[in-house]
Amino acid sequence: MFDELAGSHGGSIETRNGDVPSDGCTSLAWLAGPLPGTTSYLAQNWDWMTEQAQNLIICHISQPGTGIPDISQVTEGGIIGLNANGVGCCLNAIRCRGVDPSKLPIHFALRTALESKSREEAVANIKNLGVAGSGHILLADPTGSTGLECTHKWVKELSANEGVLCHTNHLLLEHDDVEESLWLEDSPFRLRPVQELVSHVLAPTKATILGLFTDTKGFPGSINRKKSDGNPFETLFNIVMDLTRKDATVTFGSPSEPTGQIVLAF
Repeated sequence: MFDELAGSHGGSIETRNGDVPSDGCTSLAWLAGPLPGTTSYLAQNWDWMTEQAQNLIICHISQPGTGIPDISQVTEGGIIGLNANGVGCCLNAIRCRGVDPSKLPIHFALRTALESKSREEAVANIKNLGVAGSGHILLADPTGSTGLECTHKWVKELSANEGVLCHTNHLLLEHDDVEESLWLEDSPFRLRPVQELVSHVLAPTKATILGLFTDTKGFPGSINRKKSDGNPFETLFNIVMDLTRKDATVTFGSPSEPTGQIVLAF
């Protein structure tokens, strides 16, 4: 618990001071296919310092008698993933100055999402409680997706465009009342390729979506990131969730050079 509190508040301190490196990630939600046979996908490349690869964990959580759905999570602290109701969440780090200690650290906001019975409930809970610092939480369930751009001042919703919602590491909505530092200059350049790649996929599957995340346009600061001089981050894992079927595939290492794979399912 103390480690989790430290990690969570560390995220808030980081976004307040604006001088500590954080992760750079690319995320995608996609409600694919015609009604009523749609499939809801949620996916992300998790980019972070290579030394953190050994700290990746898979965490399964069950709280019998509480009415809270079972949860499966992945990352260093187990903060993104899905639950037995098919509610999933991803995270994009964003750097804005300011912190409100009366609100939820963003890691706790993610846990709030994963304890929710639906995307609608997750959105309502996070907006009601507020988030202490900045970041983007991409939420999805079998009915579709919602992006939540968060700062210490507000939580604003992003809607999908024709079933697709993509995000990287900068605010997309109006934010004149907060000071944002574009700490990863490649963030806008990663957003455009993933949007373009999606437009060329006619019949998405978990495999084809994983393939999108192997893209190296703009290398080394690409969707599929590699450590290089001046760029300490690389892709440590990819997760593709099928929230309709309530399962996920986690691919460790670069999605183009995987070191292992595991399936999470309810």
